[in-house]
Amino acid sequence: FIIGISSFIYKYQYLSPIYQVILIAVHILHVSIEAVRLVLGFVGNLGEKVPALSGFWITSLLLQLPISIFLAAHADIYPRPAEIWLYSAHVLFVLTQIVLGWAVIRAISDYHVRQFKAALAEEEEREGGEPTTEHK
Repeated sequence: FIIGISSFIYKYQYLSPIYQVILIAVHILHVSIEAVRLVLGFVGNLGEKVPALSGFWITSLLLQLPISIFLAAHADIYPRPAEIWLYSAHVLFVLTQIVLGWAVIRAISDYHVRQFKAALAEEEEREGGEPTTEHK
């Protein structure tokens, strides 16, 4: 974060006015989205909440990844070597989180489905009926 902001301040005077405005907006979005994304991941992971984890995954894939790639690789914003390294590492971390997040969402969803089916079978047994093959 500090490297990105200090590099932005250093190169601000060399950027065209269009890129000055764009980069201010992109940096604000980058920090804001990262905060929201981390909260969604934290809440979803600890609480085993599929909607929060799905929000984390979608935010990572559709918002954070393209912004990080833009900041690392767009030649017209004159990325400094430290920025290229920083945002490239961030892209790798986000890609890892996307892959692992998908696996975790599937695992938690499967777990919740098994719990739901077990609750249905238990409810049917209490009512005195035989569990049907649909719920097994």
